[in-house]
Amino acid sequence: MPLLCLLLVSLWPSAASARGGVPALVEVHPNLDIDSLDPAWANDNLSRTVLLNVYEPLVSLKGGSLAKLEPRLSEKVPSRENGLLSAAGLIYAFPIRRGVLFHDGSRLACEDARYSILRFALLDRQAGGPSFHLLAPLAGVLKTRDEAGNSQVDFKDVASRVICDGDSLKIVLRKPYAPLLQVLAQYGLVVSKTWAVRRGDWDGREETWPKFRDPKKEDSAFFGETNGTGPYELARWDRAAKSVRLRRNQGYWRTPAAVAQVLLKEVPDQSVRRMMIAAGDAQMSEEAGAQSATQWDGIPGARAVRLSSPRTDAFFFTYTVDPSAIPALFSGRLDGEGIPPDFFVDKDVRQGFAYAFDQKAYLDEALGGLGVPASGFLPGGLRARSAGASAYARDLTEARRRFERAWNGELWRKGFRLAVYYNTGNAARQTACQILKRNLESINPRFKVEVRSLSWASYLASMRLKKLPLFLIGYSAASADPADFASAFLHSQGLYPKLQGLKVPRWDLMVEAAAREINPEARRIQYRRLEREALEEAAQVYIAHPQTLKIVRDDVAIRAMNPMSPGTDFYELAWRPTAVGASVTRR
Repeated sequence: MPLLCLLLVSLWPSAASARGGVPALVEVHPNLDIDSLDPAWANDNLSRTVLLNVYEPLVSLKGGSLAKLEPRLSEKVPSRENGLLSAAGLIYAFPIRRGVLFHDGSRLACEDARYSILRFALLDRQAGGPSFHLLAPLAGVLKTRDEAGNSQVDFKDVASRVICDGDSLKIVLRKPYAPLLQVLAQYGLVVSKTWAVRRGDWDGREETWPKFRDPKKEDSAFFGETNGTGPYELARWDRAAKSVRLRRNQGYWRTPAAVAQVLLKEVPDQSVRRMMIAAGDAQMSEEAGAQSATQWDGIPGARAVRLSSPRTDAFFFTYTVDPSAIPALFSGRLDGEGIPPDFFVDKDVRQGFAYAFDQKAYLDEALGGLGVPASGFLPGGLRARSAGASAYARDLTEARRRFERAWNGELWRKGFRLAVYYNTGNAARQTACQILKRNLESINPRFKVEVRSLSWASYLASMRLKKLPLFLIGYSAASADPADFASAFLHSQGLYPKLQGLKVPRWDLMVEAAAREINPEARRIQYRRLEREALEEAAQVYIAHPQTLKIVRDDVAIRAMNPMSPGTDFYELAWRPTAVGASVTRR
């Protein structure tokens, strides 16, 4: 064993020794570059893993189900049967649970829930925030401002749709929106209004709203501090060491968590993570992809758990890159030594890249076969396409034809040079970039691609600032409904088109119409059409619907694991005696 690895393992706090005093569970990650702990800002799985253990929604998905809901901070799940959902599907009532305390000891009130939903929806970011999940049903738009920066939301109207009626929160929609409860289960996390205002955050008034829209990440009172009602409190977020420590909320309204302390830690080297699991110095390893599944075989007392969730991985083309992104653009011109900022405006370029990517190689080399090829932006059971339709398959002859036409033939004659980035520690994305590089460079020796890495925080920031010519990322839905994916992938005010600078007015109308449609067959037809048009436009290259891999020691019992969860729900874990002689098994 290398000396460095020995030192890393020996310096690691042993979970076994910790259990002799205060129980601690260690979960290691290839990357733990958390973006923010503000529920209204965070839109990445790492940040949301922490948030969903510290804060709570009104309702939650039950056990491992994608459809069944259970009450959380609401005493009941609204339904027509219990009278908390109106017959027309427009009014939802949530009786707020009594006796619930925030971590600072203050009592949960209906106004906290109201404030949390309005804050999430109205303090949206211009580039890539999560607010659209609630803006769509409340305001009928995906952003609070249009392209010119003008407000397109009537504050009074939105505020009047989220009201407190005694101890009950009521949400009044303009039109029926079937995924609302599922969206609230993922993004409707309740914060303390009093705590927020005391720290200088938005006070909930219309007059102060403009000041807090599109906030700087670090300016939020919630950026590095938390005050939720959840089973865990934030003990420490060490941004330099890339670790998070959670401690059990002793005043939790349900039975307190079985695991008293949790430590999440970045350990980029997989061999070190493997040794820590084998030694019992870590109990769980959250793997970025399942491509390394075989490397976990034969570890005594541990098992590998495969997780499938509604998710699509894709390359996204930035239509106009920030000209200051010279490291990615190189010369910034189509002269063989760079690319112009609007390189991907040319449809032939995008289609050439799409034909140059090899889905099968990605599944084999990056995912170890644990996943399925993406045939559109909709995964699994949400897929709406007709049987004969398919995504771009690797075809270097077709790719060459597109490149020969691109930029009036100038691209083929001169070639190009660009940098393709992935986030550090994500081996699957690194492999995807390398597959793209080798195929592109095999088509024309004048095509030059450099594969580089960025920290997760820098990767996200570069996406938001349009500094990456193309970026690779996966989207996990907030609800198991095609409307979620269609908005995120195709609507001009959705998550990815906003980052890409992509706007197809016809798609906006189609996405909005499909979300309002209540006839199942009519919806399927509309989503089939959207998928066909998206494939033809090639603004995005859909590459896979992957599974993820979680390594768990046998001394950890898991009650339930929901596929929609962005990470581990530590409340569902408990200690149990280690199974002697067990080894990693596939589940």
